[in-house]
Amino acid sequence: MNKFLLFNIAIFILSSCVNKKLITTVEQNNKSDTIYKQIALKRYGNKVEFLYNKNKDYVLCKKRIDKNNLNPNVLLDFFVYNIIAHEIVYEDKIPNGQIEWLDNLHLIIRQQKGIINSTTDKGYIEYRYNIVSGRKQTIRNEKNHP
Repeated sequence: MNKFLLFNIAIFILSSCVNKKLITTVEQNNKSDTIYKQIALKRYGNKVEFLYNKNKDYVLCKKRIDKNNLNPNVLLDFFVYNIIAHEIVYEDKIPNGQIEWLDNLHLIIRQQKGIINSTTDKGYIEYRYNIVSGRKQTIRNEKNHP
């Protein structure tokens, strides 16, 4: 009987430690979640869009551009926040730009060109940006060269 009672007490103590560790992890994630949302709301107001990478360890925070805006040179303001390290890893403003996740560590950034050189030119410059290395690679923008 004493062995059974000691066994149940040990199980109870171990399970409470695991739950405490899980709760601490959830609290840390919620804290990080609050930090980048506060930064984005302070910078961009209520017009903010949050796009997570597949692993949800980075978040792209960008200012939503009003579709009815008549200004042809609207700046796309954004930053990428590392949720695990609690820091902004990349930040930029792109005129007439678009940005989206390509995969867990790469962004695709499109920027409208000033001068279109040929009929096969799509009219924008496209980059692949690595958020860990900070390396930017130009992608060919002609229709027959993806």
